[in-house]
Amino acid sequence: MTTVALTEKPSIYHREEASVVIFPTQPYWFSATQEIEQILDAFSLNKSEEIISKISETFCIKQEEAKETYLSIEELLYSSGVLIKNGQILKPHEFSPDFQVNDVENVMVIATTQECNLSCPMCYAMASKKMFNEMNTQEIKSIVDQLVRMPWENRISRVALTGGELFMRPDAIELIEYVHQQGFFVQVNTNATTLSTKQIKRLSALPQLKM
Repeated sequence: MTTVALTEKPSIYHREEASVVIFPTQPYWFSATQEIEQILDAFSLNKSEEIISKISETFCIKQEEAKETYLSIEELLYSSGVLIKNGQILKPHEFSPDFQVNDVENVMVIATTQECNLSCPMCYAMASKKMFNEMNTQEIKSIVDQLVRMPWENRISRVALTGGELFMRPDAIELIEYVHQQGFFVQVNTNATTLSTKQIKRLSALPQLKM
């Protein structure tokens, strides 16, 4: 069992379906869905097993799913220096940019489009129509090229292609394959409703792709 405690009570601001969590003295912030407030409240129980049970009860989900939620939030908070875990807390130099580049997996999130074929009420991006200033194929590839030159090991680096719905772009698979070819793990956030059998078969050949 793990014991945890937040370094301070964060300020939480809500805007429609999204929330911003701010630890003012760090300083550190992140955005999430509105459920994050109830999850962070559960962290006041301090013991991992009790927190997991509280999350399971609050959201009416299985213990396994609640545990996954807990672990992902615990990792986020601890690696950012705002969570005390078993009496330990990362010092500022341990979660500085230099440390992150060399010792933990880094995720570069590239928002590829605001366009989406669905209209989900819980969408954090409030995606719907394509924006006029979205990056073209070459601009996104240029970002990936810059990542290759950064001082980290590709084997622990991950690029997330998000939207909107990535597969509304005609170059979606081209972009995925390009990121993969550069040695990065590729994470794609998709509803997968537009994928054809041919596309699925092509994507299944990429071992470092997670969808």
